[in-house]
Amino acid sequence: MTRRPFVYHSQIAAKARTAPGQWVYAQTYATGCSASSMARKVRAGDEGGGLAYRPAGHYDARIDTVDTGVAVWVRYLPGTPAALAAGLRWLFDTEQPDTAIVTHLGMSIPGAGNRWYGLCPSGADGQVVISTNVARVTWARADGDTYAANPIAYGEVAWLKGFLGHLGHTVTATWNGYPGTSGSLALAEAPHPSLTAAVDRYRAGCPAHPTAGVFCDCEAWKQGIAAAVRPSYTATKPRTGVGA
Repeated sequence: MTRRPFVYHSQIAAKARTAPGQWVYAQTYATGCSASSMARKVRAGDEGGGLAYRPAGHYDARIDTVDTGVAVWVRYLPGTPAALAAGLRWLFDTEQPDTAIVTHLGMSIPGAGNRWYGLCPSGADGQVVISTNVARVTWARADGDTYAANPIAYGEVAWLKGFLGHLGHTVTATWNGYPGTSGSLALAEAPHPSLTAAVDRYRAGCPAHPTAGVFCDCEAWKQGIAAAVRPSYTATKPRTGVGA
């Protein structure tokens, strides 16, 4: 039996901190279960290797199938909302099954601070579009007009643009934002090829029932939609008294 080389996660975490937003190889595991478990520990800063990745929520992780097993990669994302990190991982680093069907409008993921993020793989001009949205809008009236009392914050979209740029993304356009309830950003980078393929399958419509198109309700079409990998993350609370 070949023993897996010991991994100094503190060294990997330190390397990731020198290049925020860039993926750094950590380790290859024999099974997807073990790799997924380690990825969760990295994101949560948990025992068993994850302690090096504290404070919780400062690091992201993804897994890839390789010839020798399942590899874990980590990246340092200081100050990044966990939901946004998960959304970026879904758009650019998650492999969709060959049978997956995903609408061009993409999916959404709930965030903290009364926000949810829209993850559109093929929006304006065919580009990836990320939107930040108020989850629970408080409406008010003044002088006969109705308006959002808790809109997108002034400068929030500009902050997201700068932050995405810091992570290596090119924002080609922004729209909406304060004083509305949503703000959108278009990115130049293409989504993961398997996500593009899943969107193409959606646009082609049900092959068995062409007249139904994308509105087909046959089992095969519904199974394709169900097969899609959804964006997800585990919300964690920062641990007090723990250094990075």
